[in-house]
Amino acid sequence: MRLDDFKYRFIEQSQGWGGGQVKVDAPVLINLRLDPFEHFDYPVGTLTGSQNYFSWFQCEFWRFVFV
Repeated sequence: MRLDDFKYRFIEQSQGWGGGQVKVDAPVLINLRLDPFEHFDYPVGTLTGSQNYFSWFQCEFWRFVFV
């Protein structure tokens, strides 16, 4: 779901629309103005994600009230 500058993701589709759906353990919140290519979500290993995502997510979790 997209609302203003934010995208809320509750299901992962890693292989696109034709692939299967996997429910995530925790919802993903992305600010599209700060991260237009959606690279900095949950850290997976050391190559993808952002270690600072969890502290940012804690401060922005209140936005789920709108969803």
